[in-house]
Parts: sequence; structure tokens; C-alpha cells
Amino acid sequence: MGVGERESWTSEEFGASHEGAVGVLPADGSVPMAGLLARVESEIEKLARTTPLAALRAARRLVIAVQTAYWPALDVSRNATGEQTAAALGLNEDAAQDLLARFARLRRYH
Repeated sequence: MGVGERESWTSEEFGASHEGAVGVLPADGSVPMAGLLARVESEIEKLARTTPLAALRAARRLVIAVQTAYWPALDVSRNATGEQTAAALGLNEDAAQDLLARFARLRRYH
């Protein structure tokens, strides 16, 4: 698979019910996006131990990632079941719905 090409994920991360979910490889083609984000999180945590202000500045840039989740979260809230959402996110249904509500800026009623 080449740089920028789509791949199908059938890993435990997404569960068997999400066979065919797609992701895009980063420029070097070596790390799926989930792995890349985990590395970013780890690097910010390391930075926080030595330079908290720099870590805060780096984390602030990640706000864009949350903002870009609005439309996908809204789409998922309209088209996927709670069970499907939870399985895809690796969460229980309540936690998945809370996260979805936060990303889609929806009010969550319990």
C-alpha cells in the first residue's frame, strides 16, 4: 500500500462488526493514525514533566482535532446505533454516547 492510500482495518481496535472501516497511512506509510495519535499523547506527557508550558502550547494545537470531529460525530449520531458507536470507539455505550455528544456539541440526556 502506498502513501496516502486507504487501508481496511479489521483489528480488535474496531471489532469484527466494523470490517472495512478505513484509515489513511501517514506520509511515511509506517504508522496508522491511532498509533500516531498515541505517540503524540506520549510526547506531550514527556514534555509536561520537564516543560509544562511547552506541553500546554503543544496540546492547544490539538484542539483543532476535536473541532474537526464535529461533522463525523454528527453523522454518527444520526446514522449509527449506540452499540455500533461503542464498538467502534472501544467504549461502553454510555461513555461512547457521552463522547459523541461532546464532539457533536449535543446535549446528552440520561
